[in-house]
Amino acid sequence: MSRYNTIDNYWAKVNKATASGCWEWTGKLSKDGYGSFKMQHEWMQVHRWSMKFAGHAIAGKVVCHKCDNPKCVNPDHLFLGTQADNIKDMHSKKRYRTNDTKLTKDDVDFIKTSGWPVTKLGKKFNISTTYAWHIKKGNANPGLWKENN
Repeated sequence: MSRYNTIDNYWAKVNKATASGCWEWTGKLSKDGYGSFKMQHEWMQVHRWSMKFAGHAIAGKVVCHKCDNPKCVNPDHLFLGTQADNIKDMHSKKRYRTNDTKLTKDDVDFIKTSGWPVTKLGKKFNISTTYAWHIKKGNANPGLWKENN
């Protein structure tokens, strides 16, 4: 066996026999349901590898799922865009997470200044990891925050 993963190793972890037409990654998944794969010293999420193998120039682009299945690597179910395109797609499909309680300014300040990982912050404040990341980076929607009492 080769010291490095190959394209054949990659495709051996893909199940193309699904009713939905999704080609599902059967390898290890992250907490968010996405797979990653290392080939020749380069780690990449599996849906990004799929677009690269299909001949798309992915540098500087986000690979988005039309099917909203994070395990899917079928290039026909994927499209290239920006993070803004991905967020627009998410909102158009109403698959974003809304919170019953809004964050306070103190909550936001804690998230911004905390050294905690975004996964832990998401659990603490019942928000998505992505939203916690956007708050930390300073580009989240402040309209979702409530004033402190």
